[in-house]
Amino acid sequence: MAKLLFAIPAFNEAATISEVIRSLLPHGDVLVVDDGSYDETNDIARSSGAKVVRHPTNLGYDAAIYTGLTEGRLSSYDWILTLDADGQHYISDLVSFSAHFADMDLIIGVRPSDSRRFGERLLALNYRIKHGLHDPLSGFKAYRTQSLRKIQVRIDQLKPSYGLDVLDAILYTNPRIAQVPILIRKRQDTARVGNSWNVNWRMLCCLWERLI
Repeated sequence: MAKLLFAIPAFNEAATISEVIRSLLPHGDVLVVDDGSYDETNDIARSSGAKVVRHPTNLGYDAAIYTGLTEGRLSSYDWILTLDADGQHYISDLVSFSAHFADMDLIIGVRPSDSRRFGERLLALNYRIKHGLHDPLSGFKAYRTQSLRKIQVRIDQLKPSYGLDVLDAILYTNPRIAQVPILIRKRQDTARVGNSWNVNWRMLCCLWERLI
């Protein structure tokens, strides 16, 4: 049976983090990367059974993801899975992921297209043409630990890219990739990444950087 670590980036997710952690603990260990939260995310995550690594200030999603993956790849886990802290992902979709643990290096959960922003769909089109990936911005991914040890990325090199810089570094190693359909719940409160206009603009900037 594969040994799993769930790495969860979190910024001010006190309302949902406990439920997310408790749903994951029967399946593996949980690491929460508290990205400079100023609510009770840190304390609630610890009391719910997760290990917590805390950034002293808010460094952004990319840095939080990279911290979680770095902690995991230095350990004895077979797989590191990333999920969002807001409870949007269904742990039942882990069954679809586990079917590929034996022969893949990267597994990406593909969300329904109508659940994604305009900028996400444009970025996905670029990655589909170049790499055959349908949802590169999905927060639900699984990384084989051995494959993560091949990448060379420093946290100070990361730009705001919603995790794409890390994904690009992994794609450079020519991993075996599986893509599985997943469902997501609608977030109940305001998204931490900003309003739709700002997010779409930043995603278009990410797309432009990958076109030039």
